[in-house]
Amino acid sequence: MHARSRLVSAALGLALFSSSCVLAIKEEGHSDWDREPILHVEQPFDEEESGDTGSESTAAPTNGKDPDLAGLTHSVEIARMELEVARLKADAAERDAESSVHTAEIEVDHARGGLEKSEADGAIKRTETELSLDRARFRLEEQVAELAELEAMYAEEEFAEKTKELVLTRGKRSVEVAKRSLAISEQRLDVLMNLELPASRKKAELALHKAELALEKARSGKERSLLEARIALQKAEHKLREAEKKLAEASKK
Repeated sequence: MHARSRLVSAALGLALFSSSCVLAIKEEGHSDWDREPILHVEQPFDEEESGDTGSESTAAPTNGKDPDLAGLTHSVEIARMELEVARLKADAAERDAESSVHTAEIEVDHARGGLEKSEADGAIKRTETELSLDRARFRLEEQVAELAELEAMYAEEEFAEKTKELVLTRGKRSVEVAKRSLAISEQRLDVLMNLELPASRKKAELALHKAELALEKARSGKERSLLEARIALQKAEHKLREAEKKLAEASKK
């Protein structure tokens, strides 16, 4: 009986002690048993959540400009300068071609004038040579007539033999000189008509022919230069339009 009473008393005491411990733990607000272990788990790097900052920083344009637009703008500026250069070259080519044609035309006129002058000079030289020939012929005729007259006069009258011989010898010499002069005049006319005048005319004709060929070449060269300049200008204009088109399309994006 007494043992049972002690057992009941011990059980009640244990229950009261347990209750007091529970109340003490609640008052502190936490317990070692209630604590959960903290696990540090490294989360995988999400490129989408991070906004791909690395690629953006790498592709970030300098000076706050899009590099593609900057490049296209630069291409437009270059194309405009190339177009201006093409225009200047076209103008220069046209001026040079016109100058070449004008110079060639002057050369043709000069050569044609040279041919006309050669013909006129040839006619004058021919006339002068023929006149010299006539003079030589007339001189010979006069000397022959004078000699014949002297011979007839000295044959009829009696003169000193020495005087007669002197006068007749002088007359014969004059006739001989006149014959030689006539022969030289004839040779000079022959050389002039058969050699000098044809050579002079041929030279003038050749100069005119060369000048006409140069003029033809200058005219064809002018057409070629103008065509090449026009093609280069059109290419430059097309290149500028394409560059402006690409820049406009890129600016809309």
